[in-house]
Amino acid sequence: MNWTHDLRFAARMLRKHPWFSAAIIVTLALGIGANTTIFTLVNAVLYKPLPFPGSERLVVVQGRNLSRGRGTQPLSYPDFRDYRASAQSFEFFEGVIPQPMESASAVTRHGATAEPARLPASST
Repeated sequence: MNWTHDLRFAARMLRKHPWFSAAIIVTLALGIGANTTIFTLVNAVLYKPLPFPGSERLVVVQGRNLSRGRGTQPLSYPDFRDYRASAQSFEFFEGVIPQPMESASAVTRHGATAEPARLPASST
C-alpha cells in the first residue's frame, strides 16, 4: 500500500461518515486549544522572569514543620535571625510580611528605604 491509497481511503471514510468526522475534528480542536492554553499559562507563570532588574537572583526561603506534615510555612523571626546570621550563599537575606494583593508591594536593597515597586505596563 502507498500513501495515496491511504489518503483516498481516508477521504472516502470522511465523506461516508460526516458526523463521526465532525466529532473527531471538534475533539482534536478542543484538545489542541486546551494544550495551548495550559502551555501559555505555565510559560507566563513559571518561566518568564519578574519585571525588574535582578529578578532572576531572588529566592524564597520557607520553613517546614515535619511534625505537621509536608507543607511549608513562613519562618519565625528567631529562625530568620539564625538563617541571616549563618547565610553564606546569599548576597542579602531579607524578610517580608505578607500583605494582601491590593496593598503596595516593596522591593529594596539592604539598608535602603522601602519604596513601592513600579512595574512596567504590560505589553500584551
